[in-house]
Amino acid sequence: MTVSEGAVIRVLVSRKSRSDRRDRGRGRSRAVVVTAREPLTILSSAFVRGGFTTARAIVNLHVRKNIPEAETDGLLPRFADRRGIRGPWVGLLTSAWTEKAVVAEATAFG
Repeated sequence: MTVSEGAVIRVLVSRKSRSDRRDRGRGRSRAVVVTAREPLTILSSAFVRGGFTTARAIVNLHVRKNIPEAETDGLLPRFADRRGIRGPWVGLLTSAWTEKAVVAEATAFG
């Protein structure tokens, strides 16, 4: 990804909240969210808003392995709404656990 001059990108791990009752695996990370102060131009294979687009956030949401496609409808928008993630954003689903992700912030030029 090419980052615009002065862009600040932040990666954060979103832990499960009480509203995520249907999820299993206490204490495990629910999602990895990458955010930027300003929308970035990106090329993404994201499940929601993939393609050549702009996004202020990239949401990688954990789901159980072999989840039926019918159960994925609306998961990402509901998650983004509950967490107050500013749009525009793109969203991916992963069955890989994200508990080793860390909070980090970087400023890049060019």
